[in-house]
Amino acid sequence: MLLAATPEAAFDRLQSSPEGLSGAEASRRLAQSRKGASLHARDSDLRLFLRQFRSPLVLLLLVAMSISASLGDRLDALIVFGVIAMSTLMGFWQERRAAHALAALLEVSQTHSTVLRNGNAVELPSDRVVAGDVILLNAGDAIPGDGLLLEARDLFIDESELTGESYPAEKEAFITTGEQSPEVPQPNVCVYEGTHVISGTARVLVAKTGSETELGKIGEHLQS
Repeated sequence: MLLAATPEAAFDRLQSSPEGLSGAEASRRLAQSRKGASLHARDSDLRLFLRQFRSPLVLLLLVAMSISASLGDRLDALIVFGVIAMSTLMGFWQERRAAHALAALLEVSQTHSTVLRNGNAVELPSDRVVAGDVILLNAGDAIPGDGLLLEARDLFIDESELTGESYPAEKEAFITTGEQSPEVPQPNVCVYEGTHVISGTARVLVAKTGSETELGKIGEHLQS
């Protein structure tokens, strides 16, 4: 379950408040969440170059070059070396161009979210949202993390990317009734990363981001 707690308990657990995080605290959490994270990081040119030598064909040619050199056949060794150099340089150049093109595409298509920082609404890149942030949602917004609805008005969300359901899901803010324990979250009070707001407005306490979200777990499972 996303958050087995009331909004008050969730704020306490995430060490946040209805006014959101301070800029300094958000920066600290962002730095911590990125420690050791390399899923979306672009490889350095050196790593791209060294990765070319993982090819079985290149390794076979290296062995052949070593044998030729050890037997004193320098001409054959030089020819094989030239083939290896051309192959690795071409592969490196193509991967480097592709990596730069992907980075440029991601920068252009980057989404933004409206986040409360020190009680003030600011627009930030969605990848800077951290657990404990309070975000404001409007029609057309992409949700940057899994979270608990604090306020919702006529809110409908497209969750087809997660559930396959073609109809938008209606969402409501957390409501505690006498028949339902506040320790059991209601399914329609949670929102998830990768989904989109079809209509309505909302205020959300973000609980999970990145690989900790439901979408992130699916991605890691598929990758493994």
